[in-house]
Amino acid sequence: MVAEGKQSAPEASKSLGIGESTLYKWIDQLKPGDEKDRKSIKVDDELKRLRSEVIELKKKLALAEEHREILIPTRGTRKSGGVLRCPNAVKYAWIKTQQNQHAFHVNAMCEMLGVTRSGYYAWTNNPQSARGKEDIRLG
Repeated sequence: MVAEGKQSAPEASKSLGIGESTLYKWIDQLKPGDEKDRKSIKVDDELKRLRSEVIELKKKLALAEEHREILIPTRGTRKSGGVLRCPNAVKYAWIKTQQNQHAFHVNAMCEMLGVTRSGYYAWTNNPQSARGKEDIRLG
């Protein structure tokens, strides 16, 4: 009736015995969904974007918390114990002990100490340099 243009919405709502707002909602549901679909798609896209942003932020927060755990003072001393200013071999040894004692990721510890992960793994395969071995031999 209303959708076909035969009656106005107020007249149709009175003749059907329903509220005008209910009739208008029904009319909106019958309209082609172009505008509503566009809004719905925009909302869905925004939700997807926000969800992926939340996931990314959670990852960054977890990494920041791990970094803080590595460097936060514990029982009056810093966990790193001044190792930040030491040679790389000392840093690698510290990483190895921390890895055994805590659930820290090697990547996070290397990043915090300013050494490369590949350098750490190379050191674990051969912890002493040729010169270090020679020094021990000459002893």
